[in-house]
Amino acid sequence: GCGGKPVADDGTVAGWPEYGGDKGGLRYSPIAQITRANVDRLEVAWTYRHGDFSNGSATETKTSFGATPILVEGQLVFCTPLSRVIAVDPETGVERWSYDPQVRNRHFEGTPSTRVCRGVAHWRDAGVAASGACTSRIFAATLDSELLAIDAKTGKTCADFGRDGRVDLREGLDPAPAWER
Repeated sequence: GCGGKPVADDGTVAGWPEYGGDKGGLRYSPIAQITRANVDRLEVAWTYRHGDFSNGSATETKTSFGATPILVEGQLVFCTPLSRVIAVDPETGVERWSYDPQVRNRHFEGTPSTRVCRGVAHWRDAGVAASGACTSRIFAATLDSELLAIDAKTGKTCADFGRDGRVDLREGLDPAPAWER
């Protein structure tokens, strides 16, 4: 953090509500606090370690952190290589909530690729009061082809989405062929 809320040139509070910053994926932030004149004075304010790391030794597949966090409703939200979804306070790095779909307990034997999650998406139901459960949702896909809907405020799954907040994207498809090496 650079102190205070991120403010755009026009004085509005800036966010990062999409994976690429905006719906066009421009990866541009309009914040005004960081400039060419002061960027060399930035310091690390906090570090968060999610813990979902494997170097690929023993029986686990290698992992890589590749997510771009989104900044929505005053929190940074991202996914880990094992499909956990985590929200942290952007000022302090303190975890607010996390949701674990338990993919580490499922088998990925013989999978040649590195486990990675690229990001999450946010959606707000503009047609209902903001105080209700799951009116603001984080959507994430898991390594084993499920789509999750998670309440952005609490980190609990949204019961009205699929089966207890989860949709199996493999349903109705033939089993995938075995990986060839």
